[in-house]
Amino acid sequence: MPLGKRLAGLLTADNGRFSQQDNLDGVTNDGEAILSWLQAHREVPNTLRAYLRHLESLLLWLQDRGLALSDLTRPHARDFMDWSLNHSHEAPRAIKVTKTGKVATPKPATPMSLATYNQRLGAMNSLFSHIVEGGYLSGNPFAGIKVKNTRKSLDHRRRSLNTSMLDAVMAEIGDMPELEQARTKLLVIGITKLAARRSEAADAKLSDLYLKDDGTWWWTVRGKGGKVADVPVSDLVIAAIRHYRRTARLPEAWRHTDPDPIFPGTLGRQVGDQMHYLHLTRLFRHAAMRLALDDPNRSRLEKASPHWLRHTGLTQLADQLDLRAVKEVARHSDINTTAHYTNVDSAALHKEVNRVGF
Repeated sequence: MPLGKRLAGLLTADNGRFSQQDNLDGVTNDGEAILSWLQAHREVPNTLRAYLRHLESLLLWLQDRGLALSDLTRPHARDFMDWSLNHSHEAPRAIKVTKTGKVATPKPATPMSLATYNQRLGAMNSLFSHIVEGGYLSGNPFAGIKVKNTRKSLDHRRRSLNTSMLDAVMAEIGDMPELEQARTKLLVIGITKLAARRSEAADAKLSDLYLKDDGTWWWTVRGKGGKVADVPVSDLVIAAIRHYRRTARLPEAWRHTDPDPIFPGTLGRQVGDQMHYLHLTRLFRHAAMRLALDDPNRSRLEKASPHWLRHTGLTQLADQLDLRAVKEVARHSDINTTAHYTNVDSAALHKEVNRVGF
């Protein structure tokens, strides 16, 4: 399993004071215990990448304090999470000396978002729960640390594109060369209407689309946590795919085994989610300049990220469909998450409750 030189160098053969040699996993030191945990998540690459980032921060924090993983106590765990709040989610950078002799100083610490804090806490609980279950440690020092309440910051409707912003985006796309116009339009429409996450869009292939006997199109997607789901594909998305393929002089129809990407890069090939991210954020910034300087939508569009397209699609659905249907499209495990996309006026709600005599 490729870990990168820096992270691999942080895995030690230490045995802290709480380690137990007689265990179900047969591990003999902290490094082996960590590798056992990582191996358990090898089939879920997106989760694994996030876990590696948080693991690296923990190991560097331990190294700075002369601690082994199996030395951690509950006070240590709380100190680490408190420290995390005042630092970015990136691992601390060491001071380096360049070839010219200049000292490259570390980037200044920046506060961590509450969502990233909760993600880090989840990673720590996953690590130690795995190790405890295997018998290498007898307890999880992170157990009992509560997640931070992010409800106030979860305004998904605020982080979606309204009609004015979408009009500016489509106008910007309209000024692009024909092929780039078709490709970008497919990217915007597809991510919005499929409510796709960045990584899902980057991994999506034409072979993931299938046609049912009733004439409806569906997309099989592997989402968060490796969960597989079937998402309905609207006629708008199918039309955008076919328009791109015509423009690119490709057969309009495709085989069910076709490995081509649904959302191709500039050369028509599959690209990583970072390339889509850069293309769309640049599009949003340029589109924002079409709006008046005093238009509040301008500053919002300048800050928009590709994930706003997912929020946009789900917000549009939540205005028209039952919340349970939106939950299925969003692939949320908790309907309370889906509820953030609703926009019920409190006065209207009170009136309706009284009307039905509830």
